[in-house]
Amino acid sequence: MIIGERMFSIPKNYIDANRRKDIHTNGVILRRRWDFQFAKPDTDIRDQVELKMQQRAFRGVLLKKPKGKTDISLLMQRTLAETYAHSQEPRYTKQQEDRYGLVAYTAFPYSDQSAMLEEELFIEYSENGRVLSYIRCRPKVPFPGCTQSFFNNDVYYDFSFNYKELKNWKENRELIIDFIEEMAISDSEN
Repeated sequence: MIIGERMFSIPKNYIDANRRKDIHTNGVILRRRWDFQFAKPDTDIRDQVELKMQQRAFRGVLLKKPKGKTDISLLMQRTLAETYAHSQEPRYTKQQEDRYGLVAYTAFPYSDQSAMLEEELFIEYSENGRVLSYIRCRPKVPFPGCTQSFFNNDVYYDFSFNYKELKNWKENRELIIDFIEEMAISDSEN
């Protein structure tokens, strides 16, 4: 399967059945399937990811081709500038303290009757102030969860996980990157 400019060997049983079947795609959703079997021998990384999926700590990962030279710093600038239409007050409020090494923001619903849900937003900045990744969480829903978005090796990731795993965001991101990179096919393997 080709995602962006890269080739991956992803087992069919691991690809969300609702996605297109052709080899060239703009994105693919990977989820845990109970009948899943890798062609390659198990690795420690794969075992760790499998265990997290069985425990429902990891929910899935969307891999897709970046649209042009998308800069998530600009996306976050626009997001943080969002206002409520009725009052022009900022939607996101910066919290006084960082959490887990991330700058924390909260967006509350406009009112009790609002269809919007409370949302937490966490941003990882580089030393020079560029956004490296961001995490959106919905903590007050029946199945609290988060999605971390970032780029790695010309592939855009949306990695979904259980809210309880927020404290492990950095280790889990590295684990997912290693897991996906194990399925990458180098030019010498083509």
